[in-house]
Amino acid sequence: AGGKLDVKRAERSVWLVKVPAFVKKAWTDAVEKDQAAGQTGSTGPTIGTLCLSFDPTAQSGTLPHATMQLDPTEDASIPLAYDMTFQEEVPAMHVFSKDEYAGGKMAMEGKVEYKLDVKPTSMNDEAYNNLSKRRINEANKKMRVVQTLSDKKARGAMLRPLPVAASGKGFLSGRGGRQPEERRARMEKEALQDRIFKLFEKQSYWTFKQLLAETNQPAVWLKEVLQDVCRFNKRGPNADKWEVKPEYKHAAPVFGEAGEEEQGNKKPKL
Repeated sequence: AGGKLDVKRAERSVWLVKVPAFVKKAWTDAVEKDQAAGQTGSTGPTIGTLCLSFDPTAQSGTLPHATMQLDPTEDASIPLAYDMTFQEEVPAMHVFSKDEYAGGKMAMEGKVEYKLDVKPTSMNDEAYNNLSKRRINEANKKMRVVQTLSDKKARGAMLRPLPVAASGKGFLSGRGGRQPEERRARMEKEALQDRIFKLFEKQSYWTFKQLLAETNQPAVWLKEVLQDVCRFNKRGPNADKWEVKPEYKHAAPVFGEAGEEEQGNKKPKL
């Protein structure tokens, strides 16, 4: 659309917050419900409370401890308490808006100053556990469709030749030759993260081979998700094993190698 870009708020500080999909859905539903009732004001509906805790004894520039408490709704299937973790790397980004009611007028709303990740405060929360179970069950459902073929298509499918090894021996009988691997159903990212966190509640360190067997996921997809929430130890007593990143450890109990809860571990401060 034509017109000038409004940059009056270009240097305003804004936060880039990554929230779970179920939190985003709850927020979207609250806004839509408010709009349907004709109650939305210029600031939108109230959906929760953000709390920042400052340590007066901390050094200058120390970030506060951030938490979020959602307001109870009719849908009580999601957790209400969340921890917000400040990330060290902040992308150089600005936030833009487009007003469809003003001919598509564009405005720069601010500059990203902080980037935060949002996770439930307790992994043992009943609502979170029920939500995790539902997502894992949905991800494990076989999405197969039975299709009836016409006589012509059916005859063509039955006459299609099977692949034969170059030697012509052993492939069809099962002796020799490389057998195709069973294709593994890929879980949704958040469902797989839930499964990974549950495994690390049992023990603190896992090899990739163990995680592959426990999750039954494609190796490339599992490694991609692991890199988001875990780190790989290249040396030391736990070399060649994965562990949960420090910023996620405070959300669940910390366990030793044998699965027993370690003593003296405290929730880290930001």
